[in-house]
Amino acid sequence: MAAHSHKEADEKIYRLNRVYAMQSAVSRAIVHVRDRDKLFDEVCRIAVELGRFRMAWIGDVSTETSLVKPVTKCGFDEGYLNLIHTAGGESPLDLGQGPTIRTGTHVVCNDIIAEPDTVALRDEALKRGYRSYASFPLLVNANVTGVVTVYADAPGFFDEEEVRLLDELSLDISFALEFLEKEKRHKKADELALQARLDWEETFDTITDMITVHDKDFNVIRANKAAKKLLGLELLGTGKDKCYQHYHGSECPPEGCPSCLSLVSGKPTTVEFFEPHLNLFLEICAIPRHDARNNISGLIHVVRDITEQKKLEAQLRHAQKMEALGTLTGGIAHDFNNILTAIVGYANIIKLKIRQDDPVRQFVEQIVVSTERAASLTQGLLAFSRKVVVNPQPINLNESVERIEKLMGRLIRENIVLKTAFTGRITTVVADSSQLEQVLMNLITNASDAMPEGGTLTLSTDLTELGDEFITAHGYGKTGAYATITVTDTGLGMDDATRNRIFEPFFTTKEVGKGTGLGLSIVYGIVKQHNGYIVCTSKPQQGTSFVVYLPLAKAALQGSASKEAASFKGGTETILVAEDDPEIRRLMKTILTDFGYTVIIAENGADAVLKFRENKDTINLLLLDAVMPVKDGNEAYEEIQNMRPGVKAVFMSGYNSNSAFRKSLAENKIELLLKPVTPGMLLSKIREVLDR
Repeated sequence: MAAHSHKEADEKIYRLNRVYAMQSAVSRAIVHVRDRDKLFDEVCRIAVELGRFRMAWIGDVSTETSLVKPVTKCGFDEGYLNLIHTAGGESPLDLGQGPTIRTGTHVVCNDIIAEPDTVALRDEALKRGYRSYASFPLLVNANVTGVVTVYADAPGFFDEEEVRLLDELSLDISFALEFLEKEKRHKKADELALQARLDWEETFDTITDMITVHDKDFNVIRANKAAKKLLGLELLGTGKDKCYQHYHGSECPPEGCPSCLSLVSGKPTTVEFFEPHLNLFLEICAIPRHDARNNISGLIHVVRDITEQKKLEAQLRHAQKMEALGTLTGGIAHDFNNILTAIVGYANIIKLKIRQDDPVRQFVEQIVVSTERAASLTQGLLAFSRKVVVNPQPINLNESVERIEKLMGRLIRENIVLKTAFTGRITTVVADSSQLEQVLMNLITNASDAMPEGGTLTLSTDLTELGDEFITAHGYGKTGAYATITVTDTGLGMDDATRNRIFEPFFTTKEVGKGTGLGLSIVYGIVKQHNGYIVCTSKPQQGTSFVVYLPLAKAALQGSASKEAASFKGGTETILVAEDDPEIRRLMKTILTDFGYTVIIAENGADAVLKFRENKDTINLLLLDAVMPVKDGNEAYEEIQNMRPGVKAVFMSGYNSNSAFRKSLAENKIELLLKPVTPGMLLSKIREVLDR
C-alpha cells in the first residue's frame, strides 16, 4: 500500500513538473516570438520536448466551412495528418475536432480503443502509438479560430489537473493570438496604435506568470497584474523600482542574478531562488530586450511561483528517505526476532527442566518477561517500517488505553494535566493491540503539541450505537454497536479549512522539521483497516476532540489460564523443519525431539524441497520459515504441494509484506506463527494442525 502510495506521488510530481515546464516555456515564447506561425511551431516543439507528448499539431479553422487545416506539427506523425485530410485539407477531423469547434471547449479521449467516434481512424492511430488525445480551442474574439491537439502513448493519460493546466495554456496562447492579430491588423494605422497597446496590456495582464520589463539599470518600467499583486509594484517611477529590491528584498543584485547573467551573455537565463521575504520559491527567467540596432536595451522577466512544485519534490524525497529507513528497521527487526526466538525458546526449555522451587527459576522467568518486552519493541520497529503482520485479537479497550495512559503520563510535559474516564461496561473489540496503541500515541502526541502553554488532556472510553443520523451527518458509516476512544485537549484548536485536511498525507501545521505530516494519515489508515471511523471536532482557541469508533466484538474475550508445561502435547509424527538461522534450527529440533517428534532439518527452501523428495512418504508436517535464501517458504511449499497435495504446514515469520504470500496462506488455510515463538506456542500449534 505504501509503495503504491509513493508511486502515485512520484507520477503526480512528474506530470505537474512536465506541464509546469510547458507553461513556463510557452509564456516565454508568447513574450519573445512575434510571428504567429513561429509561435505555433514553438508551441508544438515545447509540447513534444517538454510535455513529452508523442505528437502535437495546431490547425486553423475555416470561417466559411468550420473545417480544420493543419498549420504546423511536431513529433511522431508518419503521415497521420495526411490520412485524416483530403488533398486540400478540407475534410473534418474524426478525433474530437468537430466538438471542439462547435462548443469552444476542450475534448478529451483517454482511450482511443474505447472511443466510438474514433472507429474510422483507430487502427492508424494505434499503429503510431497513440492511445489517448486531447484537443483545446484557440479563441480569438470569442470565436474558435484554431485547435491545439496533443497525443499521448498511454491510456488514461489526461487527468483533471492536467486538463485544467492545458486549458490555461490554450487560454494563454489564445490571448497571445488575439494580441498578434490585433497588432497585425492595426499596424498600418497609426491612429489605432493606442488601442493595440491597450489590447496588449489586457493580454499582458491576463497571463498568470509574473512579467516585468526592465531597463539596463535594473529599473522596473512595466509589470503585469500578477507581478504588481505579488511584488507591490503599483506605483512605478518612484525611484525605488530596482528589480532586486522587489524580487530579492536586497539593495544590490544577489549572486547568480539572472539579469546580470543575461546582460553579460546576451541570452535568456533561468535561475531558481527561495525568497525569504516573500516566503516563495521563484523561477526567474531573464530575457534580453534589443533595440533597432540589436543592442541590449533592457530585460524582460518571466517569473513563475514554483513553491508547490518544490513542496511536492521535498515530499517525494522525504517519502523516499522514510522508505529507506523503513527497509533498514524492518531488516533489523526481522533478525532481532530470530534472536529473540532463540532466547525465549531456550529460556522456556530451562524453565521446563527445573523444579518449581528452584531459586534459579525466578531468573529464568525474568528472562522470559524481558524477551516479551523486547518483542514489543520489535513490533514497534515493524510498525514503523510498515512490515508488521497485522494480528487482530479480541482486546479490552479499557486495558489498552490504560497501558498507554501509564506510558504517556511519563512523556507529556508537566504543564499538561492528564485525565481519564473509562466506561464500566465491557469494551471488547477485535484489533491489533500494537497498531491501536500507535493510534493513541499519535493522537496524544498531537494533543500535547496543541497545548504549548499547558492545558488538560482527557482520555475516555464508552459504548455507543451508530444509527442513520450518524451516516447522514458524515456521509459514511455502518449502523451497529461501537466502542469509542475519545482524546480531547484544551489547546489551540483548528479552523474548518485546516480540520478538513488533517488526514491528508504530508499535511502538517507544524514548523519545518517538527512534523512529517504522516501521523494522522497513518491513524486514519489504521482505523479504516479495523473497519472503524475517526471524527474530529475543533474550533480555534477552543480545543480539539478526536473520537475513534471501533466495532464492538460480538463475543467478549474469553480468558483462559496459561498452559503449564505439563499440558503441552507432543507426538510421534515426522516434521520437516526449514529455517536458515542455525540457532533457530537447533532450538526447534531440541523442542520437538524432547516431545517425541522425529525431526528432519533443512537449511533453506531449496534444501527443504530436496529433503521432502527423499522422505515424502514419512513426513507428516512442514514447519517453514517464510523468509529464506535460495527459495523462500512459500516457493518451497508450492513445489512440495505438487509432489504431495494436501501436505500439512505451519509457517513462521517475523514479518511479510508480500500480499501474494498472505493470499496463499488464506487460500490454503495455513497457520502462521509470528516470531518470537515460544515452545508452548510451537507445540500447541503443531498439535492443533496435526490433529485436524
